[in-house]
Amino acid sequence: MSPTEFVECIKTEVRDPASSDTIAQISNPSGRRPAEKIRQLSAWFNQLSEEDKQAVTEVAAMASHNALFGLFCVLDGVRPIQEDNLTGEFQLIFVAQDKPTVRLNPATGDTLHDILNAS
Repeated sequence: MSPTEFVECIKTEVRDPASSDTIAQISNPSGRRPAEKIRQLSAWFNQLSEEDKQAVTEVAAMASHNALFGLFCVLDGVRPIQEDNLTGEFQLIFVAQDKPTVRLNPATGDTLHDILNAS
């Protein structure tokens, strides 16, 4: 798996479902007794015009993308997180049976956050 393949998988398996599942949940809450906040959001969302529902859907997609972008920035080392003055780097690796280990966020070359925004 290459960094580009990893980003594509994360987009389709994490980012896109995060926004579409959120919209599905507020459109039609699941479960026998959804939380009160979900019921309130559902009532609000379902009374919106189709144009406004589309705008909310786009905002949810943007929020999902921005959250993933921020995580990738942290993994790439361009958005530092610090705890107790500890410095270091994240090394995200992919290990497949009988294949070489691949670092998905190498110290040089294309960064995950740039790959995300390029596609």
